[in-house]
Amino acid sequence: MHDVIQGAGMGLFKKLKQGLGMGTVKVAVSVPAQVSAGGGPIEGSMTITAESDQKILSVSAVFERVFSYTKLSSYTDSDGNTHDTWSDNTHRETLATWEDTTGFAMAEGEAKQFVFSLAYAPMEETYTTGLGSKLWTFLPSNWMPGKDYMGGDIVYVVRAVVDIADAAFDKEDEQVVQVG
Repeated sequence: MHDVIQGAGMGLFKKLKQGLGMGTVKVAVSVPAQVSAGGGPIEGSMTITAESDQKILSVSAVFERVFSYTKLSSYTDSDGNTHDTWSDNTHRETLATWEDTTGFAMAEGEAKQFVFSLAYAPMEETYTTGLGSKLWTFLPSNWMPGKDYMGGDIVYVVRAVVDIADAAFDKEDEQVVQVG
């Protein structure tokens, strides 16, 4: 009887881990370290390694411009006092996508590689900081640098995403690329 309960407990633990995305798959993306601002394709690959038996629903790759900044937030406590806090925020802008929605199963320890190509349009200008640039249109127009937000770093990344059945979180990996 004890073995039956222990076996059921292990199955439940495995399902809980899977639901949280633990012990599912490892993802690694590989792309060139530098790409042209003149547009064109980014040729890359992703390798998926199963840490346990898995059902993969889809795989995708995305070329993104990632804005990182610190935002001011205010809150009022139960005594009516107002407090300001600064929090890190990220805004992602998609420049190109690739996706394969053909589902497949993977056995524990199995690895699969996918080759992809991300075609993106030429960029008028490449940015490393967003302060004062037209790229920051997602922020409210009345916000002022230093008063409502700080920072303003911009990086370009290629992100690989694997959608796994029965997992609460997609597994992903990203690589920073220089645009020039």
